[in-house]
Formats: sequence, C-alpha cells, structure tokens
Amino acid sequence: MAVILLAVISVRAAVPLSGQNADLPFDAMTSKEPDAVVFRKVCVDCHPADRIVSARHTAFEWQETMEKMLTKGAKGTDEELQTVFHFLVKRFGKVNINIAPADEIAAVLSLPDAQGEAIVRYRAGHGRFADLDSVRKVPGLETAGLNPDTILFE
Repeated sequence: MAVILLAVISVRAAVPLSGQNADLPFDAMTSKEPDAVVFRKVCVDCHPADRIVSARHTAFEWQETMEKMLTKGAKGTDEELQTVFHFLVKRFGKVNINIAPADEIAAVLSLPDAQGEAIVRYRAGHGRFADLDSVRKVPGLETAGLNPDTILFE
C-alpha cells in the first residue's frame, strides 16, 4: 500500500506530456501498450476490464480502489502496482481543476508541466473555473485536446 501512496505523489513521472487524444477510443482489453498489459495481468483475473474502467476517478479515488483490492487479495509486485496506478490515472482519471496541484492537472489532462502550472497561476489570480470555457481563457493553454469528461469543476 505504501507503493500506491508514493505513486500518488509521483503521478506525473509516468505520464507522457502529450499524445493522448481523448477523441480516440481506448480498449484496455486489446491494447498492446505495456501499461495495459500489466493492468490486465493484475486486475482482470477478478473483474472484467470494462467494469473496472466504467467510470473516471481522481488519483485519490484510484488509490482507494487499489488499496481495497489489495485487502481483498489482489496480487502484484510493487512495480506492477505502480504501473497499474499510473495507467488508471492516465487513461481513466479525472481532476478537480479548482483544487488540484499543477502536477496532477498536467498528468490527468496530458499537458506539459508548464501548462499545469499556468492553470494553477491563472486560478490563483482569477478564481475558480466554472466550466471548460473558463479554462480556455488560460493564456498559452492548448485546449483543443482537452476531454471535458476528465475535468471536475467543484
């Protein structure tokens, strides 16, 4: 479980800066991505993949889910568990853009670190974001690829 807690802190490390297109379908059961393969190895023996990823969750919620599964007997090495966590956050994560730190925003939205930091700076100077249109006002932010399903405005 300590590995997962560490993974929450370092969620940005394993997420690519760009290339995740929210408009393209992603099938966790057929993907040949190394992270998806590990996900199937660790998680799919007990649950169908579509059930696991049927809803997006915050990094904290994925952490809680993984901790619960570990108490119920899920098995995996520390490295495999970190890989699964990063995979879930990257592919099936969501972020509360009004309270999350820059690195979490960048990770979930597949943005460069500088753009995550720009969102936090803009939020500090202009207040909470009400909707995606208000996020689009952040100077220099690449908003074309943002998936509205990944952003919470709470």
